[in-house]
Amino acid sequence: MNRRSLLAAAALAPWSIAHAAATPPAEGWREVPAPQPVDDPSRLIVSEFFWYGCGHCAVLDPKLQAWASRHRARVDRVPMAFTSRYEPQQRLYYTLLALGRVDALQQRVFDAVRRSHRQFEGRDAIVDWAAQQGVPRQAFADAYDSFAVGHQVRRADQLAQSYGIDAVPSLVVQGRWLVVPGTPATRTTEQLFAVLDRLAQRVAAQQQRAG
Repeated sequence: MNRRSLLAAAALAPWSIAHAAATPPAEGWREVPAPQPVDDPSRLIVSEFFWYGCGHCAVLDPKLQAWASRHRARVDRVPMAFTSRYEPQQRLYYTLLALGRVDALQQRVFDAVRRSHRQFEGRDAIVDWAAQQGVPRQAFADAYDSFAVGHQVRRADQLAQSYGIDAVPSLVVQGRWLVVPGTPATRTTEQLFAVLDRLAQRVAAQQQRAG
């Protein structure tokens, strides 16, 4: 399956189908092709690769945030595009992040895309929607058009390439281990978080040895 097909599968099919092209290890994770150093090695950091059209991403996101709070971990959301058509959605996320409105509006964006069929494929439609949510129009437009947001979009694409992300949702723990929901070891939510728990323990042990 190519990247576009995998993206569609992630939006429409169970996790097990969305990741059927992969041959995952029994542990539920694998080393990424090009590990990246995290900006704070003293913390547990999970990169959450998502797409607003992905129903499983919408369900996983709040559960992952709750898991992170129990581990005092940080979740870095990374919006995916795979094609230029969805680049405006990436800008939407990073604009909300810049304005401090992600936590308040993240699920609303998921709902708008999946339930109200808002495609968010153009700047004007995105700015209008944000204004309807109470975000100051000019502040949103300025941030959306900013160099900083554009840089974050490019960085997201670079990270996805480095980590070999080919479907959503996908999780990278500590810049090193890729966890893909829907494999035999992560087929259920309970299995998925059990895998994340084991990786969290591994990171904690490494931090203790380094400290």
